[in-house]
Amino acid sequence: MANILILDDSTDLLDVLQIIFKMNGHEATTAETTDFFFHELENVKPDLIFIDVNLRGIDGREICKDLKEKEKTKNIPIVLISAAPEKLKSYEDCKADGVIEKPFNKKELLTTVESLISVKQLLLAS
Repeated sequence: MANILILDDSTDLLDVLQIIFKMNGHEATTAETTDFFFHELENVKPDLIFIDVNLRGIDGREICKDLKEKEKTKNIPIVLISAAPEKLKSYEDCKADGVIEKPFNKKELLTTVESLISVKQLLLAS
């Protein structure tokens, strides 16, 4: 079971992701705003983070880059999500661990989660 933190400004998408993750044995905490996201980041201690690229007034890639540069959060896998595939092409520039294009395939989504959680567990075990 993974503890997943999701930042997206679409309430509908947050609800769908939360249901999918919970139905597959994961805990999911959602945030519609960056303020709430950073508050929850301190409280939740996520195993994995999903960040939408197109947030109101801010680029999710910048949040990702900032998190990857901080000692406390640099080892948390981050997946960028977007309906604009061209914005996902440069995901390695902000050190994201993966991308999911909207609309997403549920199987692909869950495969990405399982893969990144497995890698994180292997790294922690070594």
